[in-house]
Amino acid sequence: MGGEAAGTPSAPASPPAFPAVHDMPPARPAPILTEDQQRQAEAELVAARDRARPPPKKPAAQSQPQKKQQTAAQQAPAKPAPAQQAPAEGSGQ
Repeated sequence: MGGEAAGTPSAPASPPAFPAVHDMPPARPAPILTEDQQRQAEAELVAARDRARPPPKKPAAQSQPQKKQQTAAQQAPAKPAPAQQAPAEGSGQ
């Protein structure tokens, strides 16, 4: 009548090795950093970053002005939009 097929394996006797979704991990053995330790660690990381970053480049000769390239749309004067006429009062619209 019903049930499993003849070749279906039986359920395992022990649960799987993966934890359940809502299980929380155990507490950490080492305490978290204090505020002073965190500030010191951040300062050390910033200092290491600044040592690794090359110094900013100074701009070359500033005496040469840069020319702006204008596109055709910028060079041509703007055309006014065509005026729309209101329908006549007697037209029924």
